[in-house]
Parts: sequence; C-alpha cells; structure tokens
Amino acid sequence: QDAVEHPADYAQMLNNIGLREWRQGNYGEARSALEESLAIWLKLGQTGDLGKAEALNRLGMVARWGEADINKAESYFNQSLTLFQRQEDDWGVAWNLFHLGGVASDRNQDESALTLLKQSLSLYNELGDPWGIARASQFLGMLYMKQGDYKNARFYFDQHLKNDERLRFMDGVL
Repeated sequence: QDAVEHPADYAQMLNNIGLREWRQGNYGEARSALEESLAIWLKLGQTGDLGKAEALNRLGMVARWGEADINKAESYFNQSLTLFQRQEDDWGVAWNLFHLGGVASDRNQDESALTLLKQSLSLYNELGDPWGIARASQFLGMLYMKQGDYKNARFYFDQHLKNDERLRFMDGVL
C-alpha cells in the first residue's frame, strides 16, 4: 500500500536496500532492489531524476564489483553522471567521476583515470568532503604508485590517510 501511495519514498528505500546488499556482497539482491527502484523512478519522470541517478550509480557498483562487467558499469556511471550534472549535484558528479576513474584504471587507461580522479578530488575539496577526498586520494596514490611516480603517490596517500584518520575510518587506514 505504501509503495503505491508514496512511490518516491519506496524507491528511495529500495536504493538504500540495494546499497546495503552491495556492501554485504549480495549482488543479486542488490541488483533486484535497484532495478525495481529504477523502474519506479522512471515512472516519476524528472521529479525522480536524483533517485534515478543514485540507483544507476549503485547499479554501476554492482556491475563493476559484483558482476565484473566493466562495460555495463561504465554505462551506468555515465548515465548517473549525466543526471547528477543536470541536477547540479556536485557530490553526485564527484562520486561518478571517481567511479569512472576507477573504470579507466581497470582498463589501464592511466591518463584518463588521472584526469577523472583529479576532477573528482577537486569537487570533493570544494565540497569539503573528507571521505570523498580520502577515496579519490587513495586511488590517485595507487595509480601514481603503479606508474612508479612515488613522490606523487606518497603525497596522495598522505592526504588519504590524514582524512581517514580524521574521520576514524579505519577501513581506509589499515
């Protein structure tokens, strides 16, 4: 009944369930919840664009890590990015640029990955988001280390650790 009377609330709940299931490694359950959510957001039209963008981003995460389908992941991230840009949601833009940088890195497209990750980091800095700064910095550090540029790698790893320690986010420190 609530799903019919409050579709946006129900779809947001499904987005959250999808994220929780993804974090727990239950990729099939995550995909199912997110696809149901996406169908609802699509019916809501433009008023559902932010929810749709979030669902697409999380479907990209499922495709990348749960299904190892980098092409599908990239498609979802690009669709999500477009919607977040249209809504002028800088956090959503930064998050998708981060994921697209990871996709480029997975493909060994290092220059593209560096560009996307630096764009993501710049937005996170503008937003004052230490968690986002830490994530983008961590991936930049890994990318520079892969290239043998240890000076830049250390700079970004130091930035990553400083922010994760500040947040007491030990998963990012250990």
